[in-house]
Amino acid sequence: MAQRIRIHLFRSFIGDLHLWLGVASAIIVFLVCASGTILVFQEEFESFASTNSTRVEARGRSPIPLDALRRSIEESTGQDVKDLIISSPGHTYVAQLVPRDAAPGSRGVPRHVDPYTGMVGAREEGESGEGFFATVERLHRWLLLDSAVGRPLVGVATLIFVVLALTGFVLWLPRRLREWQAWRRGLAIETRKGWRRLNYDLHNTLGLYALPLLLVMGLSGLIWSFPWYWKGMEFVLNDTLGKARFDAPIPMNYSGSREATVPVERLLTDADRLLPYPAMAYRVTFPQTADHSILVRKKPAGFFRIDAADKIQFNPYTGEALLVERFTDQPLRSQIASLIRSIHVGSVFGSASKLAYFAASLIATSLPLTGVWIWLDRLLRKRKVRLRK
Repeated sequence: MAQRIRIHLFRSFIGDLHLWLGVASAIIVFLVCASGTILVFQEEFESFASTNSTRVEARGRSPIPLDALRRSIEESTGQDVKDLIISSPGHTYVAQLVPRDAAPGSRGVPRHVDPYTGMVGAREEGESGEGFFATVERLHRWLLLDSAVGRPLVGVATLIFVVLALTGFVLWLPRRLREWQAWRRGLAIETRKGWRRLNYDLHNTLGLYALPLLLVMGLSGLIWSFPWYWKGMEFVLNDTLGKARFDAPIPMNYSGSREATVPVERLLTDADRLLPYPAMAYRVTFPQTADHSILVRKKPAGFFRIDAADKIQFNPYTGEALLVERFTDQPLRSQIASLIRSIHVGSVFGSASKLAYFAASLIATSLPLTGVWIWLDRLLRKRKVRLRK
């Protein structure tokens, strides 16, 4: 009897905690989840909307050799090409341009390049939805407020969201854990017992199905809100988050001619030989000094693929492969650190994981609505009881 009382008091506490945290954060959680749902397929929508600026026709022409294309881009723009992203035939390349006096590590500005003519263009804002998605991203990360204000607000709401997910799971658990019928009722959505029961099941059962992905989204998203969380995650993983952005070239003691470099096409051919699988895209990072290696990243193609690239460091003067880094050879903690953004946005396993994230994000967006409705309905019923009395 005493144990039942303790369990009852514990569930009552969890229920009150879930209720009031949910009511207090409902608006912010709804906005963050709704904007996150829109951002899941941002790349696909932009690609579809920008057909005119990212698609090109060969018309019997051959692409300009990559070294000549790089020189043409630099002459026409007056900037250095830091990276060149080479995609499938029929699509423009993307050049990351940096000023010639840019500091090391500058990310650069992406510009679309016609590989057949060398013409450098820019995707117009609005044509591909970039203006819209930039606004949605600011809503998702900062609630359209100043980042110093909006970032911690979103962070606190995300922490509450994680607590809501965990307390919701506790409330979902049947009171009698040994009864199979109770488990089965919790896994089903009842559609024949009125709107009140349907709304409850949509909140309770759908929340359970989305729970694993909701926890992944919440726990990974906190790194962009709190520096202490970012540092704590790096401490736990014992690695640098998003470290693919900080790939360093290999210094060389090359004594030959600094002018004669190996054609980039040959390096891509060697990359295919060393990494024999179909590629979705290549990314070539050019040396920033004459004594640095050239980095080639190869990203695998496929519907169910890991959103990570294998990397090869080449000697640009001899074509020798100095270092081959396969993503699958890294320890799991390093893979998680490298893919932390992909894990958060849902691209970690390509289109397959994006579909799952989209469904989970839709459910997450509905939870504040169904949860507040459950609360309001209970208030109305209590009021009716008081009026009868």
